[in-house]
Amino acid sequence: MKTIHIFLIIFLLSTEIIFAQTLEPYGLQGKTVTALAYYGGALYAGTDCEGLFVRKSPDSSWSELGLKGVRIRAVYPHEIGPIGWGITVGAEPDKSAGDSVLTYCWSIYDPQWVVSDSNLDRSKIKIIHAFDGFPDPRI
Repeated sequence: MKTIHIFLIIFLLSTEIIFAQTLEPYGLQGKTVTALAYYGGALYAGTDCEGLFVRKSPDSSWSELGLKGVRIRAVYPHEIGPIGWGITVGAEPDKSAGDSVLTYCWSIYDPQWVVSDSNLDRSKIKIIHAFDGFPDPRI
């Protein structure tokens, strides 16, 4: 019985050491990731006021795409038309700073962040948590 206990302890310790060695940080240390999306072979990570980041492969590093200071709550990379793509980001406005923006858009056709929530009723919508299935949210 003692042999079984010793074997189990050695086995558990060795697996813990193996897992500890193989689990490495995936980047963005010190940032609070609030939204993730995968599109076109890239992983997109929205953060709480630190910006939007993209990582194109597990071996690459994170690249910042902007929106520093925005409380990102949803990330929606998507196709626009036959050969284009874009990213729509849902945000939680900072009401104490007078902010009321709920969505931002970026596209390959217009590579800058554009506020795009002019038709949303802010008395009913406070935060965007998710997007699903519209081709170009700026239309």
